[in-house]
Amino acid sequence: MKIKYDVLLVGLMFLSSCGKEEKREFAMPEFDITEAAVETVISGEDELVPVVTPGTPLEFTDSTIVIAGYMDKKLLHVYDRHNGKLIDSPVKMGDSPADVVRLLNFARYKDGWLIYDEVPNLLKRYDSDFNFMESTQIPKAGFAAINNSFILPDARVLAMGFRKDGLPSTLKPLGMQIIDGSKAGNMISETPVDSLIKENYLYVRERYAVNPKLDKLVCGTLEGGVIETFNVDGNNLEPRASYLLFPYNVAEQNGMKRRAIDSKIGFSSIIADDNKIVAALLGDKNPALPTDITVWDWDCKPLRKYTTNAVILTMAFSPDDPDTLYAVVVEDEGDPKIVTYHCPGLSECK
Repeated sequence: MKIKYDVLLVGLMFLSSCGKEEKREFAMPEFDITEAAVETVISGEDELVPVVTPGTPLEFTDSTIVIAGYMDKKLLHVYDRHNGKLIDSPVKMGDSPADVVRLLNFARYKDGWLIYDEVPNLLKRYDSDFNFMESTQIPKAGFAAINNSFILPDARVLAMGFRKDGLPSTLKPLGMQIIDGSKAGNMISETPVDSLIKENYLYVRERYAVNPKLDKLVCGTLEGGVIETFNVDGNNLEPRASYLLFPYNVAEQNGMKRRAIDSKIGFSSIIADDNKIVAALLGDKNPALPTDITVWDWDCKPLRKYTTNAVILTMAFSPDDPDTLYAVVVEDEGDPKIVTYHCPGLSECK
């Protein structure tokens, strides 16, 4: 199973333009410390690992690691996190109540699991063994349409979409809002990422993470390079900081604007704790080049960088060692594999 590297460039959608283009200053960050991460392969050479949907999380139980990705008509896979052996693939792709059409993200919740099924816009709940329990339609709240959702660890949903109060055009202004059942927080728009989308006529995929205290949120773009943070107060969001690394370049082809071949790729995965943000950054137009592990504070100040020899599809903090990350990666155009990266000094970053 050879990976297609354009899996990193998922879901580009063609949209019309509105609003005046703003001039923005972009600059690649300078990190005070750069060193190599030490890789250890967990999964065996004969162990199949799915082509992970970029940006989906890795989750842990006491002895397992849970990975989202398509493999053998299944979308969720449970591995022994110590030896990388596949234990089970409990969630099937399908349209029955227990199945999932398109798994965009998932999270541990109480004694079970939550899965966001993007196509029907459903939040599906499962018990600890992935037995289906119930589905809940995500309310549109202040949106005319929701095009992306991120599950928070307390079962609230961070939704992104087109605002109901948008202009009467084919591209209504985009917004971001926390939805908690029938309640919803303030609508955030006109952020650097929102401007990047409107300036370039295209839908830009974002990666999201919250800190354990659930009072801070970070998002970064896969297409183009923007990272931005927010303070979270209840269900309300307040822009905190941003860093613009590089733009999202587009080119016109047959009268349509598309991603330009020289457009750089940004963040494939983002995780966070209360002190720092860890983001897998490519920063090049070639999706097959190795990914850097970059570390930022919550005011988007670059702190440290770890180099790798692989394309990182998704990653997570190790539950055993604060200086180690688990990741699903691809090296030398091979098959995906589960690895750990030891990153000296990672736990000291803040």
